[in-house]
Amino acid sequence: MGYPAEGTCIHERARLKFDIVKTRMPDWLSIHEPILVNTIGHCAGSVIFGMLLYFFLVNWRRAREERSRLPAIAAALALLWNIGSLIALATGPAGGMAADIIVAASFSILSF
Repeated sequence: MGYPAEGTCIHERARLKFDIVKTRMPDWLSIHEPILVNTIGHCAGSVIFGMLLYFFLVNWRRAREERSRLPAIAAALALLWNIGSLIALATGPAGGMAADIIVAASFSILSF
């Protein structure tokens, strides 16, 4: 399959372009599911919220004064959500029952 000739009609060119895209993309990957962007974003979120949670815990051990636990809880929930979303992205659409439970739990963390 090569490029369409110069004199071919626009419908033939569009059909050939559609055939190229259709045969080269896997079924579970489409333009509406940017897997790479989501993976990079959730990896960055996991690292950032993990570091933030670590800094909160180190600060609590060093400073003995009473502080609110709410920022650490929020960081822990965000970390769990990012890790759950990474598991969902890694398993794909055929992840099984365990992956579905993890995905449901990670999305329910957002409501807290």
